[in-house]
Amino acid sequence: MKKSVPKRASNAVAFDNKRTALTKRIAVALLAAGVADIPLRELAVEIGTSDRMLLYYFTDKADLVQASLDEMAGELAKRLGTRLPKRSSPTTLLDEVSKLLASKELSRLFTVWTDLSARGSRGEEPFRTIARSSVHWWLAWLEERLDMEAGVRRRDAAIAVLTVIEGARLLEALVPKLTAGALSMLSSALVGPTADD
Repeated sequence: MKKSVPKRASNAVAFDNKRTALTKRIAVALLAAGVADIPLRELAVEIGTSDRMLLYYFTDKADLVQASLDEMAGELAKRLGTRLPKRSSPTTLLDEVSKLLASKELSRLFTVWTDLSARGSRGEEPFRTIARSSVHWWLAWLEERLDMEAGVRRRDAAIAVLTVIEGARLLEALVPKLTAGALSMLSSALVGPTADD
């Protein structure tokens, strides 16, 4: 005899599925229009729903933006994950990320992140909270993939990699391909001197 799914559990799954589908559509809209400047009502029209429907599936605009950025970050992490071995040196991580920075395909994602982090750094909410959360998410992702023993040194290396990436991203947004040589030099500095030095 087939076991029936409780109605409440079924509704929860349907709710989660719908929220996920909306999140993916919102992420596409934010990539096109930017994080901050699109009012909720316009966003709803853009993705073919109503602002009431959005507020049914998301607590507020901050929740909606956070979910969409998580979706974008997950997509970027997935793309990086397919290019990288399970554990990578700081040099390999920087090399692969530098290729993505030069990618037209991801330039809109980096534009959204620039908008969000600039507003967050000025203390604007909810962007400050969302940006801080994203930074911690990326640090954990990088730290997990660094081919180093766990501990303070690996955490510091993850912070160093993220610092280099963020600086390169800002400069690349202004002058494309400017940082290619600098990233190679900085990745060598992260590894440190070899035994022959």
